[in-house]
Amino acid sequence: MRTNGSWSVIAHAAKQSRAMGRPLCRCVASLLALWLVATAEPSSASAPAAAARCRSIFVSPEGSDLASGDSGAAAVRTPARAIELLRALRRSGAAEGAVCLRFAPGAYPLRSPLMLDAETSGDAGASTILIAAASGAVFSGGVALPPPRVTRRGFWRWDVAGACPLEVQRSLFVNDERRMRSRTPKQGFLRVEAEVARGLETGAPRDKFSYAPEFDASRYTFDAGSEVVAFHYWSASRFPVFHIDAKNRILTVDGVTSHTDVWARFGKGEDYYFENIDRDALEPGEWAQSGTKIDYRPTSSEESERAAGRLRAVLPCTPQLLEIGDGAHDVVIDAIGFAHTGDLVRNIDRTPAQAGVSVKFAAAIAVEDASRISFDHIDVFGVASLAMSFARAAHCPVVTNSRMTDLGGGAVIIGDASDAYTPVVAAKDDPETCGVTLKNNVMSDGGKIWPGAAAVWIGDADRNKIVENDIRRFRYTGISLGWIWGGRHRTRHNVIEHNRISEIGMGAMSDLGGIYTLSDLEGSTIRHNVIDDVVARRYGGFGIYLDRGTSGVTVENNEISSVSNAGIALHMAGGNTLVGNEVCVREGLPPLLVIKPGQSPNKIEEIACPSK
Repeated sequence: MRTNGSWSVIAHAAKQSRAMGRPLCRCVASLLALWLVATAEPSSASAPAAAARCRSIFVSPEGSDLASGDSGAAAVRTPARAIELLRALRRSGAAEGAVCLRFAPGAYPLRSPLMLDAETSGDAGASTILIAAASGAVFSGGVALPPPRVTRRGFWRWDVAGACPLEVQRSLFVNDERRMRSRTPKQGFLRVEAEVARGLETGAPRDKFSYAPEFDASRYTFDAGSEVVAFHYWSASRFPVFHIDAKNRILTVDGVTSHTDVWARFGKGEDYYFENIDRDALEPGEWAQSGTKIDYRPTSSEESERAAGRLRAVLPCTPQLLEIGDGAHDVVIDAIGFAHTGDLVRNIDRTPAQAGVSVKFAAAIAVEDASRISFDHIDVFGVASLAMSFARAAHCPVVTNSRMTDLGGGAVIIGDASDAYTPVVAAKDDPETCGVTLKNNVMSDGGKIWPGAAAVWIGDADRNKIVENDIRRFRYTGISLGWIWGGRHRTRHNVIEHNRISEIGMGAMSDLGGIYTLSDLEGSTIRHNVIDDVVARRYGGFGIYLDRGTSGVTVENNEISSVSNAGIALHMAGGNTLVGNEVCVREGLPPLLVIKPGQSPNKIEEIACPSK
């Protein structure tokens, strides 16, 4: 238990923030919300002491929405009903202080996102706390499937008609394990034989490429659920197959890449593979979908679980589980799980630009126009794209001691995403996103569906702190910061420190780093990070990569090893300070690579490897 010393630190921080008078980034948390974070036990199995003093609404999967919610014995059944009761309490004035929604262990299926706003927050200074009474409370966007029918070939078959508005999904969960659709080829990749010019097909632009004769398209079935996944220089595409010209070996996809330059198009030699074109040669743990029917080949252990009546199969559906916005304030989410989100749209008709950012990606948890929102010991897993997003006018949210794993895309986006290649610069008076803190979290195993995603992306947002996190196994960059090619923006005074970043790139794409920066980042600091095992496909597997126009950054006392190209890279970056960094690379690789000088000089101290 943290001592009351934490209280004095909180009070001092609040006083300092008020004194600095930052009208756009007011990181003055309510005393109760901050106290909950500061005094939380390492395990949230029991509620923090401060939460015991709030007005409670009890929720249980075994409850009834006709109940009062006043006690565990009178718990309501659904989170939506609990929030209705919360609104009623706030409207009536019966709960002017803190209100706790206490969730018993179990799964809470959601067909639409829960919404917390100004009305659920009540008066200034009041707190709203969603807390698990014990471990195992999970908000799920998935649909539980009935026992399957076993086909003559031994496959399990489900008919998912009506199960979800978007009946074609890209994942299936069997006994809590993500299962992917059939992949062709099973191992490795196919290669683009030759480029083909973008054309108009039925009135819409669509990209094309020529495939090699080794791929015999006639052996496979292509329909609305068939997709091609391709890896470009620093982005990745996922498109439905629109048309195949078998005579000329030309494949047309239903969409276009983010740009027509060589780094983004279907160029000769690019890697790609198909999903859901082979419905017969399923390996254990693979599935395929035709229309509304899913065929799954179980593993031997899953066969045993089914025979024993312990099979759990879940089809992801609801894209978003929790929205906090419209003036919400002083919210604490403690020890709750979020899982099994589905796709927001069926088809992304334009490749997400660098770092896998798109407005068409839904986050399981979305915060916008809200202040002083705290997440502690939450667990986000098995989602279709993002775990969390903090967008326009998200002020001072804190995420601590949490896990974001098994992700379709990235873990966290901070700032406003855009589908344009060059992000949209906010107008001068637009509300900003600022003061986001990510501390002591695990973010791992991302890019399962959208491999071009960075683990953490920060754009047009200032005074954020990414501290003491464990980031690993993402196919693109670990932390990506900046995101304007010239022009005014607000990505300033960010701190990235004491993070452990490993298994980045994984040989899938190029031009990436454990930490990647872009543009003027005045007052930002990258220090005391440990980065290793960064592997690019062609080039550009760097530990820290200060890319085009990066300036105003201090890079100090970082430890970098096991990279495929260089420890630290500078590309048109000037006015930065590099000091005290330890870089150990294999023989023949430079610890520091200046790709192209910036407009102003950098201050660089000698980069050393202590073991040499």
